[in-house]
Amino acid sequence: MSAISTSVERSRPENSPVSRDTWLLVAVTAYGVAGYFGPPDEPGVHLATLAAIVGLAGAVACLVSRRSPSATTRTPAMLIVGCFLAIRIAEPFATAELSPALRTLMLLAFPLILSLSCVYAFLLLQRGSRRWAAAILTGCLTACGGLLILGFQTPLIDVLLAHDAAAEVVATGGSPYGEEVVVPDTSPYSPPGRLIVGYPYPPVTALGYVLGVWVLGDPRWFSVLTLAAAASCLILGVAGDDTQRRPAALLLVSLPGMPILVFLGWTEPLTLLLLVSSMLLWDRRPWSAAILGGLAIASKQYMLVVAPLFLIAAYRRDPKRPAVMALAGIASVIPSVLVGWTDLFRSTFTNLAGLNVRPDGSSIQGLLLNLGIGLRIPLAVSLGAPLAVGLLLATRAHNRREVAASACLVLTTFFLLGSQAFVNYWFLIAGLAVLAYALPDDDWIPSAGADIAR
Repeated sequence: MSAISTSVERSRPENSPVSRDTWLLVAVTAYGVAGYFGPPDEPGVHLATLAAIVGLAGAVACLVSRRSPSATTRTPAMLIVGCFLAIRIAEPFATAELSPALRTLMLLAFPLILSLSCVYAFLLLQRGSRRWAAAILTGCLTACGGLLILGFQTPLIDVLLAHDAAAEVVATGGSPYGEEVVVPDTSPYSPPGRLIVGYPYPPVTALGYVLGVWVLGDPRWFSVLTLAAAASCLILGVAGDDTQRRPAALLLVSLPGMPILVFLGWTEPLTLLLLVSSMLLWDRRPWSAAILGGLAIASKQYMLVVAPLFLIAAYRRDPKRPAVMALAGIASVIPSVLVGWTDLFRSTFTNLAGLNVRPDGSSIQGLLLNLGIGLRIPLAVSLGAPLAVGLLLATRAHNRREVAASACLVLTTFFLLGSQAFVNYWFLIAGLAVLAYALPDDDWIPSAGADIAR
């Protein structure tokens, strides 16, 4: 394995009044509020958007501040915020049409199991039992996911219908992006009878969720397992003092948007797992980190706005990494392009281009629409602003922690200015903030002569 550029620890001024970890906790909590008050709770959209703006301010502050946190200020706040949010996560299902017994089970058992598991895992981490803590959280998420998947009738939402239809078509040798995959658009704000033609997610996500249907019988189990894997990676992969960084995984599994994310089959857990894995392997396995980073960018359409940030940051670490990242992302779409690039483009981009601003979206446009102001932010602004932010921050990030926080900031800018922003979007941003919280300050001095590991 070739040597990579030497990591050095730069001195941190201690006179800043703002701790980056404090602000990252503020950001995670704010994004959690945004996720909790996402659809279908329209009255909460105002609060969600304001919370996301607070989170944006927190992400900015964490990048501006250079104060290194102490162990005494990190873990207690993590435990308190994590347990508080864990008690909240079952509330979106309080209005579901359930029997009284099942409603009581979901409102009491779900947050209780998760809270107790987080506390127990925290105690295990204090004793250095990383593997047991990861096993506890994995078992807890699997059990809670089972309650959601098996305890409720499967919702007839277009996301789940698309997963199932794509798996059926691929099983017969067809393309998931062809006209064989047709599902109704179940958004309450879509015109009656509108259809979604083709699988709406990129090939990386299609592969994961098609396998989830084939192997597990329900694509939502794939979301459960990838989320558990992301939490386990944080526990097992983060170096340093257990009491400082590894408990971040407890906050990740306690985010309010997690239950509805799993219940409706949204795909952000896969993107989050790829990002977490790439960042944890950033120095130890540069080749693998570059491949996983490229796949993460290729897993969701909106990840393209953070592609310049990741590519430039990778270049500053090692000039060969951006090429590997780009090749990994391109390779993931080549089979679908060869089968029919027009179908792929229509399914993943054209279908989304004509969507109107939704009043239940946690964005500035959604907030204004709720207030009776039909403002449409031009695409040049909603796309150009986050790209400009990413390019600016890419040249200033000194370590993995700042790259993750910068990605959080770029996506927040994009979602706030865009026309679509829902609970699953904010869940990913909260996950990025948790990742930035967990990563150490392992600064580097870029070396143009560094070679990527083979």
